[in-house]
Amino acid sequence: YCSIFFSAVQTIVLILMMWQCGMAPLQINPMVGPYPDALNYWGAKNAVLIIEDGERWRLITPIFLHAGIIHLLCNVSVQLETGAFFEREWGSGIWLAVYIISALGSSI
Repeated sequence: YCSIFFSAVQTIVLILMMWQCGMAPLQINPMVGPYPDALNYWGAKNAVLIIEDGERWRLITPIFLHAGIIHLLCNVSVQLETGAFFEREWGSGIWLAVYIISALGSSI
């Protein structure tokens, strides 16, 4: 259920980003999504803000962000296929721990 929940949240976040920030032309964002500065506004990894301004929450929020519909569909399809498999194999608690630790590790 965690992989389905995360996929739903990621989809909702992208919809909200595109609703709030608008959809960029394909010349600016070929992933069919919001303007690039929307990602920073919504909590993308930004080393300067993490280190100098102490915005450590930016280490975890990137797992909810996608550059556009194409990016989201590719990631969610793998997440629902592979993530759901491992969640069944390991259990939701272990899967969630691996997911969060991987997110932190990739941000660091």
